[in-house]
Amino acid sequence: VVDTLEAKIPSVAWPNYVLGNHDEPRLATRYGLEPARVAAMLLLTLRGTPTLYYGDEIGMIDGRIPPDRVQDPWPLRSGMPELARDPCRTPMQWTAGPAAGFSPPNPDGSIPEPWLPIHPNYKNANVVTERDDPQSVLNLYRALLRYRRATPALTHGSHRSLSGPQDTFVYLRKHESQQRLIALNFSGEETTVQLPILSGG
Repeated sequence: VVDTLEAKIPSVAWPNYVLGNHDEPRLATRYGLEPARVAAMLLLTLRGTPTLYYGDEIGMIDGRIPPDRVQDPWPLRSGMPELARDPCRTPMQWTAGPAAGFSPPNPDGSIPEPWLPIHPNYKNANVVTERDDPQSVLNLYRALLRYRRATPALTHGSHRSLSGPQDTFVYLRKHESQQRLIALNFSGEETTVQLPILSGG
């Protein structure tokens, strides 16, 4: 897909990559938590503008929506509940506290019920908990964003795909004298990649 897009867009054009959105299952639901980490590395090292869907940066997974809590009109109208988009639209999981920190308390101290149920994993998968864990998905995204901002090859550089083993994606990002080689492993198994010899920085 990346190679096709890069080959078709004009030289003055700029790609926009979107891996997750409000109509599709979340990255960690589709692929699992570890592959979702690789997806973050892909999204934030490709040429172009990366678009993040809220919650993917903490590894949120799709919620469990009982029939009486469905909000999405499409499955109700179509009679196809399997097409419901509510599971990927559950409230952001900010804290391990009541309502995952999404809904502030009422004046009487009670917690209002969010429009969709919060996934039971919010005690562990939330911003506050992950903020203090150096190995968390959140801190991976933060590190990638910092590195991207500080690296002209990633913010402005060209893209060139390189050959690699099956289930890997290897590419070179280059801007002026700076270059970065990215090697991503989608196989789930340890893989050896024979990297090319590159000249320059």
